[in-house]
Formats: sequence, structure tokens, C-alpha cells
Amino acid sequence: MTRTPRFTLAAFGALAALACASSGTPGSQDVAPLPRPDRVVVAPLNLGLRLPAELRGSEAAVWDELLRYLSAQDRSLAVVGAPDAAQLWNAAAAEVEASGAALEPRAVASHFAELLAGHVDYGVLVMPSVVVRRARIGGRQVSWDGVRREVPARTPLPLSIDIASGITVNGYRGSIAAASLYVAILSPDGELRWEGIGGLDVIQEVARVARGSDAPRLSLEPRTDCLSDVAELREGIARAFERRIPATASTW
Repeated sequence: MTRTPRFTLAAFGALAALACASSGTPGSQDVAPLPRPDRVVVAPLNLGLRLPAELRGSEAAVWDELLRYLSAQDRSLAVVGAPDAAQLWNAAAAEVEASGAALEPRAVASHFAELLAGHVDYGVLVMPSVVVRRARIGGRQVSWDGVRREVPARTPLPLSIDIASGITVNGYRGSIAAASLYVAILSPDGELRWEGIGGLDVIQEVARVARGSDAPRLSLEPRTDCLSDVAELREGIARAFERRIPATASTW
């Protein structure tokens, strides 16, 4: 006989509105069209998406700030315990596969929301994941998923680089790895109500490579202090609830 999980819900006070206030006007496409549920339930971070290896050990700060953000909205909030969530996710995946449907995260998430409703009375389900994205470098700024940051560097970067006789490059162009928060919000019947993404932090930094000539050579190296700036995390989390994915990226 299959054991029926006893769902552990950690309560977190009250929520007034799940969607954060947006700079857009009421009814704008930048504002999440969410109901005002009596209870918001949050799934564990990266329940259906593998946490990128380069972010392991840094995700706790994102989780803490996410719960603070949701709790500050003044609605009833609860978190599904990780073991129960994993068991139900596996059951949802098995049933989706058995039905002959494509076994992909969005389909499993939808069925997970339906199965969860059989154990927990809730209004909406928030499924958050930390993902790695490619951010654009322009000059000394990095931009992606609704946020902008300074290019991280281990040592002060030169204002310009001589790449050939008489040719000087001012600023920098290219891409760099960054972390974002992806959120899917589903109703108890499995309907996807919101899908957003917001930039959290740049996870690489520019470093000088020692070489014999005077011309600097630069490389991208992993940052050891990424996801540590609380203000930046809060900005990115708010963006994920304010901006739909089509507004920030065509694919992810």
C-alpha cells in the first residue's frame, strides 16, 4: 500500500497580496493577474529543476529572502516540507509518464499542484527555482532579467585596452554567467497563473591573467561571494513577481 504523506507546513504569518506593486498602471501586463487567496503555499527551492552546481551552498540566502518577501505581503503563508514535496513530485512525474504525456517540468508541476490540493487547502502554489542565465556586458554594466549590476572584478579594471597599434577599446562587450530566480505560480487545479524571472547576482568576475607582456589579459572566473548582497537579492525576487518571462527573455 502506498503511504499517504503527512504534509509538513511551516506557517509564516500573513500575506496581503502575492503580486508585488509594479511601476505599471493597474491592469498593465507587467502586473501579475493573481487572486487574493486565503493561503499561499511555497514549494521547496528547485523542486522540479536541478540546482546548478556552481550555486550549491549559496541558495539558502535566496530562500530566506524569498520567504521574507512573501511574508511581507500580509497573507497566510506556508511551506511544504522538502521530503513530502519530493515524494509528491515523484508521484506526479510517474502519473504523467504513465498517461503517455511528455515528461517535462511544466506538465509535472501542473499535476503536482493538483495532487497537492488533495492534501492541503490552498489558494495558489509558488514554485521557485534558482537558474543560471547569460547576462549581457555593455561598458562596465551587466544587464539581464530586469536588473543591472556593475561588472564584478577582482582587481580594478583599466578604463581602456589597447588591442592593436592605434586601436583602443573603451569598456567591455560580451556575456557573463548570472543567477536568476524563476517562479511559477499555479492554482489548485494545475493552471499556470504566472511565470516570471528576475536577476539575482552575477556569478562570475573578471580577473587578470598573468602574462609576460604589458598588455592585460582578462578571464572570467567563478565568484566566491555571489548571492551575498541582500539588497540585490530582494530586487531580483521582486522582479520575478513583477515581470512575466516574455518581458525579460524569449527562452530560458
